[in-house]
Amino acid sequence: MRRFALGCTSLLLLVSCAETTVLKPEEVLRRANAEMHNLSSARFTASVSVAGSGRMLKLNFENGVFRGGGDIWTFLLREDGSGFDGKGSKSHLVANVTAINGAEYDIRPAQLSFSPLDASGSQSVRKLIGSWWRLPQQGGRAGDAVMTSDAQLMQLQSRSSRVTRDLGNVELGGARTHHYAVRLDDENVLETLRTSAERSGEVFDADKAQALLKRSQVQGEVWIDTDTFFIRRILWKITPTDSSDRSAYTSRLQVDLSDRNSAPDIALPQNVQVLPSSFVAHLPPSFSAMMAGDHFSSASPSDPFLP
Repeated sequence: MRRFALGCTSLLLLVSCAETTVLKPEEVLRRANAEMHNLSSARFTASVSVAGSGRMLKLNFENGVFRGGGDIWTFLLREDGSGFDGKGSKSHLVANVTAINGAEYDIRPAQLSFSPLDASGSQSVRKLIGSWWRLPQQGGRAGDAVMTSDAQLMQLQSRSSRVTRDLGNVELGGARTHHYAVRLDDENVLETLRTSAERSGEVFDADKAQALLKRSQVQGEVWIDTDTFFIRRILWKITPTDSSDRSAYTSRLQVDLSDRNSAPDIALPQNVQVLPSSFVAHLPPSFSAMMAGDHFSSASPSDPFLP
């Protein structure tokens, strides 16, 4: 009986010690940042919507895989946009996309339409369907707008976020996760944007970026694996601070990740042709941004990944 009592006492002490080691949200975010920094591969899906000033853009990233710590990406992109020429234009795209080192961006459109479009433009669009095309560079490195922001988004989430509420532990995709409501810390965001711009050799307009942050309310949620600290889902909602500001944009972004460090290999496209410059005018908004090399520093409200 004495041994049983001692055993129960030891068990209670172990339970008590375990309870005192519960991690604070700030430590969970710190470990999540380290995990995402060292992540070699994963599967992902994402959805993005941006609306405002008569413009609308919806993006869905399906069957996404990245490897080499983000050096190689592939996904199926579905895009619908309107109003980006200021004249009520509409665009629709379904395409396979592969990106290498942020320097090569290859697309294979399965569906592509753009209106209004003259006969010459329609003929150009039809030629794009079913073949692989490499986007030409018109500014910075092709792909910076999406590749850099997508790769750094995970780190930015944990490095520049502040927990506003602990929503408890929940199941997500068969895994136990820490679920937090978060907001962006403006100072850390500005420092991240400044560092990103310097790394790419661009001029960072701090005043413009700060003004944009002040015009927006950024609220989000994050789900972090309790065992590995792998970020399994990110959700951001960006709304204007002044609801009467007609020039402001409302955005929503969700990214889901799985297959931590065990994503499948990526087969690189074959028989890729360089996209003729005459076709560029018929590309939808996201690809125009990729070719221009738009970056964080532009603080563009149409950037689909960051406010």
